[in-house]
Amino acid sequence: MHVSGLGPLAVNQPKRMEKDLQAMFNRVGVVKNVKIPLGVNINQPVNYAFVEFVDGASVAAAVAAMNGKPTPGYGTNESNYPMKVEVSVQVAGKRKR
Repeated sequence: MHVSGLGPLAVNQPKRMEKDLQAMFNRVGVVKNVKIPLGVNINQPVNYAFVEFVDGASVAAAVAAMNGKPTPGYGTNESNYPMKVEVSVQVAGKRKR
């Protein structure tokens, strides 16, 4: 699953954001992995993540429950970015939305 709109905290604190996203999405399904990738040309974390679930039912539940919800903000003005949650698939090593 592709989760965008994470805001600057995903770039500034990617490991913390990955852990927080895993906790948030585990409420609606069993999360296998969360990854904030590095940008191709900048070699820096980007403001989106891929969330992998153990089954398709968890993906459907996550899209329904989490799309538009605010991102973790850690008590700063950087919180409350609405997440855009979409289904994505991995094809030959690359993820596609």
